[in-house]
Amino acid sequence: MNALDFYALSVFLIGLGLMGVFLNRDFVKILISLSVLESGVNLLIVSIGYVRGRIAPILFSKELQASAVGKVVDPVPQALVLTAIVIGLGLLAVGLGMAVWMHRRFGTTDVSELKDLAG
Repeated sequence: MNALDFYALSVFLIGLGLMGVFLNRDFVKILISLSVLESGVNLLIVSIGYVRGRIAPILFSKELQASAVGKVVDPVPQALVLTAIVIGLGLLAVGLGMAVWMHRRFGTTDVSELKDLAG
C-alpha cells in the first residue's frame, strides 16, 4: 500500500465516524462512531508522519547517531497518536459508564428520548 491508500482509508474512517455520529440516536452507537472517527484521525496523523525508507528513531545505533539527520522518522506524530489513543480510551470508558448510568436511571440510551425526559 502506498501513502495515498492510507490517506483514503483514513478519510473513509473519518467520514464513516461522522456519519454515525450525525445519523444515530443511540448513545452507545454514537460512542462507537466517535471511536471509529478517532481511529481515522490517528491513522491520518501516523500516515502523514511516515517517510518511506527511514527508520524509527529508537532503533538507530551509536554509529548512526552522528549521521542520523535525514535517516529517521519524526517521532512527534507517533507520540501524539499514542497520547490520543490513551485519552480516547479514557473518554470511551467514561462514556460507556454514562451509558450504563443512563440506562439504569431512565431505562433508555436514546438521546431524543433522554432530551424529553430531562425537560
